[in-house]
Amino acid sequence: MRTLILLTLIVFTASTPALAASAPQKAAPKAAKQPPYQTRPVFEPDGNFGFCIADYPYQDGRKLTVAMSPVGQINLGFTIPGAGFQIGAKYDLMLTLGEGKSRKVRAQAIDNEAVLLQMGATPLFRKKLSASTNLQLGTEKKNIEFSLPTMEPLLTSLDGCLKSNKGKVDPKAAMAEQAMPETLKALLVTAGFTDVAVMDMSKIPPDERPADYIWKTGTVLGGIRERRAPEGKSLSDLIALHMQGLKARCAGTFKADIEREKKAEGLVLRLAQASCAPPAEEKDAPAVTVAILFYLTDRGGFTSFSHEGQGGASAEAVAARDKLAKAILAIANQNPEKK
Repeated sequence: MRTLILLTLIVFTASTPALAASAPQKAAPKAAKQPPYQTRPVFEPDGNFGFCIADYPYQDGRKLTVAMSPVGQINLGFTIPGAGFQIGAKYDLMLTLGEGKSRKVRAQAIDNEAVLLQMGATPLFRKKLSASTNLQLGTEKKNIEFSLPTMEPLLTSLDGCLKSNKGKVDPKAAMAEQAMPETLKALLVTAGFTDVAVMDMSKIPPDERPADYIWKTGTVLGGIRERRAPEGKSLSDLIALHMQGLKARCAGTFKADIEREKKAEGLVLRLAQASCAPPAEEKDAPAVTVAILFYLTDRGGFTSFSHEGQGGASAEAVAARDKLAKAILAIANQNPEKK
C-alpha cells in the first residue's frame, strides 16, 4: 500500500502511548448493524487505483477500518473519538486477536483521533483475523476491546474490490490544472521541466494541504512549501526538524543524507535525500526516495522543494532536485537585488 512520505507536515514522535488513557474504557462496544461495513476503492492523487478499505462503525463513535492493497498487505485503522493522538507520532502497543497471544505492534497516529497499524501481507495474520470475533488494543496495563464483524466475508469483499478495480483510473482524478504562481512556473521551465501536471487541491482545506503546490513530472511527484523561518532557527535546525518528521512517517528503515551548504547572493541552500525501505513483512512494497532542496534567504524566507520517487524512480527524483538547485543558484547570483 502506497505510503507517501513526501511533503509531510513536520511531525514529532512521542514516547508514551496515550491510547489507553485517553479513550473510553467500555468493553466490546456494539457495532452499528446498518450497514455492518462499507467497502470502497481508494484512488491515488494521480487517479490510479491504490487499494480498498472497509469501514466498520460502532455506536459510540469509534470506527474500525480494514485496508488491503493489491499485494495483500493489510492495514488496520482505529478511530477513537477524543483520543488526542499527536499526528505522526508512533506508539508501541499490544494487539490481541480473539483468545490468541498478544503481540507487540507499532501504531502511527494519522489523525488526532486515529491510529494506523501496518500488519503486512502474511497469510497467517489474515487467517487469524478472519477467525477472530474481537480484538484488544492498548498497553500491557489497559486495553480497549473491539467487537468484530464476521471477518471472512469482510476480507472476501476486499478481495472482490481489488479484483474489480484493478487497472482502473478515477475519472474524477485531481489532475486538473490549478492556478500556480507565474514565478513558480517560470522557475520550473528555467530548470528544464517540460511535463509538469499540477494537482488540484481545491477540495482540501488550506490548513490541511501537505504542500502549497503539488505536481507530477515524469514518474515522480514534486511539491513546494514556503514559510517564514522561526526566529533564531538556522537552516540546519529547520532541516533537522523536517527530517525528524519524515522519519516518523517511515514504518521501515529510514536513511537520510544531507549535503553541505551552498551559498549564493542572499540565500543559503542545502540538498538532502531521504529513503524509506519497507519493513520485512512488506517485502513486496517499493522503497520510497524523497530528494529535497532547502534554502533560507537573508530575509528569513524558508523554502523546501521535494520530489518523490518509488522503486527505480529514485534517480529521477534526485535529477529533478538537482535541476532546480542549479536554476535557483544561477538566478540568485544573477539577481541579488531581488533577494
